[in-house]
Amino acid sequence: EPAAAGDTAYYSINGGEYTRADGPISLKNGDSIKFYAQGEDTTPSKAVSLFLSDGGNLMADVDRDDWYYGAIDWAAGKGYIEHTEGFKYGPNETVTRGELAGLIYRAQGEPWTDGSEPFEDVDNTTDNARAIAWCYSSGIFQGYGDGRFGPSDQLQRQELAKVMCLWLETRGVKMSRNTKVKEYLDRDEIAQWAAEWVDRLTALGVLEGSDGRFDP
Repeated sequence: EPAAAGDTAYYSINGGEYTRADGPISLKNGDSIKFYAQGEDTTPSKAVSLFLSDGGNLMADVDRDDWYYGAIDWAAGKGYIEHTEGFKYGPNETVTRGELAGLIYRAQGEPWTDGSEPFEDVDNTTDNARAIAWCYSSGIFQGYGDGRFGPSDQLQRQELAKVMCLWLETRGVKMSRNTKVKEYLDRDEIAQWAAEWVDRLTALGVLEGSDGRFDP
């Protein structure tokens, strides 16, 4: 059963015995906590597990053994990414074009922008609208060329390659040009406009494929 107001909470730290929660709970970085709630004459609620990262971020769906743990912990600590309800970061969920614009905008310190952009599918009620406007005006992130930006569209990896290269160049990062650094098995699936950007980001070691494929 789900927890209800008035239920008593119980917690366990690092697999220890469950203790009734009667006040603040102290955790140190690296601790895991599991808790549930139970009312009188009811069955216990489903237990919820959280992990306090080395950077001091509570996480429900990221573990220290995950290959992406360090990157998420660092980005969350910097405020570049945010968790959703229940301290979930969604490491296996897709990223939208608007969300990438938001990440870059926050990494830049949310600079001033007048909010103007030419896209018919973006207005002041759109998530990450100011981020999209700033990325567009900075020449980092463009639309589809038909008047749309596609803020809710799933981000393609080849799109990510181009946007990240353009952004990193504004940060003074030097990268190789016209260099075919890796023969991905699916290279013929990479769009012609994206091939150069994929090569550059691969050369930097920022983006790699899996099992020999890039999956553009």
